[in-house]
Amino acid sequence: MKINEEIRLINKILLTSDYSTVEKLKVDKDFFKDKECRDAFEYIRNYTKSVNTYGYVPSQQIFSKKYPGFLLLDEVHENIPVLCAELRDSLMKTQLDVIIEQASMLRGEPYKVIEMLQSSVSDMLSQHTANNRIMKIEECGDMLLEDLRRLSENNGIMGIPWPFPSLNEQTMGIKKGDWIIEYGRPKSGKTSIVVAALERIYEKAKVRVGVFNFEDSPFDILRLFQSYRAKVDYFDLKRGYLPEGDIKRYEEACASLKTEGESGKLFFVEECPGADLNHIKSRIDEFSLDIVVINGVYFLKDVGSKKIDMDWKAVTNISRQAKQLAKEKQVAIIGITQANRQSEQVAYADAFSQDCDAMIKIEPIKRIKETKEMWTKCNLELARGGGQPTEFCIYTKLGISIQEVAFPEDEIKVENPAEKKGPTTTPFGFTPEKPKAKRKVFD
Repeated sequence: MKINEEIRLINKILLTSDYSTVEKLKVDKDFFKDKECRDAFEYIRNYTKSVNTYGYVPSQQIFSKKYPGFLLLDEVHENIPVLCAELRDSLMKTQLDVIIEQASMLRGEPYKVIEMLQSSVSDMLSQHTANNRIMKIEECGDMLLEDLRRLSENNGIMGIPWPFPSLNEQTMGIKKGDWIIEYGRPKSGKTSIVVAALERIYEKAKVRVGVFNFEDSPFDILRLFQSYRAKVDYFDLKRGYLPEGDIKRYEEACASLKTEGESGKLFFVEECPGADLNHIKSRIDEFSLDIVVINGVYFLKDVGSKKIDMDWKAVTNISRQAKQLAKEKQVAIIGITQANRQSEQVAYADAFSQDCDAMIKIEPIKRIKETKEMWTKCNLELARGGGQPTEFCIYTKLGISIQEVAFPEDEIKVENPAEKKGPTTTPFGFTPEKPKAKRKVFD
């Protein structure tokens, strides 16, 4: 006796821990006829969207505690796309049967039959082939209730949580389809904050992250990421000064990388000079990315003109293409760019602020050379979807900790190292010399 495709698909998701493929194939609970299978599918979906288990699929043991009577299989031969195609075919046949029955009831009114057929076929095409669906309010009651439930359970977070409460409160997390801009003056710590945040996300959620690097050393980014995983001082690591205990933690963190990769997590850095968004698009498909970071947006080629300069028209095209790419592929894209030297606003093009879903300005306010500590003023200037502009402070000790804290009592405005005379020898916002400081009180 052949087990139906609904049970086989549920089991395949549990066995492979792969829900993202099902989501990308636009299969939802409406595809399931059996109530138990529909409820089980929703449980798996909600589990992958929870703040505490984001990206993870429950094990068969966890699932069986919730659904003790559900038939669990040791093996399912078909892959997920094949099983999803079976569910889609079954649903489409049922929908066609309903359409034919409705048409036969209206046989005496040909114009009504045509209108009904046009509407029904359009809905089917939208559900099964189009990238976007028309969302009629009268059909969205269940979706809105589900949205309320998720908001209540996840404290207002609908995406991947930032490690910074103020950002989560205003942006609802890093959501699929978001185009996020982070900017600041050179050597202000932009890249280090993003890398540290990604490491926190990587540790807590099952995510796939690609960093497309145009500015920093790619190995420096990997080294910083791994130093946060091992909780060792980044500068001691760079100079080979790690004590024995730190070396052991670093070795253990490196040894765990392969296991985490096998679990479905991914973090990579690609140095891609001269690339355009088509290259990034191909990587999104190849690696099924959840988050994309473009380190140096203004170095991208404009897909249309293939220019690699800072012409505002080219940068505007890049910003709008990145926004559309995020929506099309349902990934979050974080673009790191520069602040204008004179105005301290985002440089190159106003399109960044017009297109993005969140814009964050980074500005160092205090550094302590001896302990390698750094306080950074973050200004969320724009948050689409109801979020309010807000300021918050991040405390960082590179490789060891990054967290949102209260502003230090003695706020100090630090001169930009990139504008000082003499070479700088360390990346990610620190210099070996103590900078000359000017006191300033922020409003």
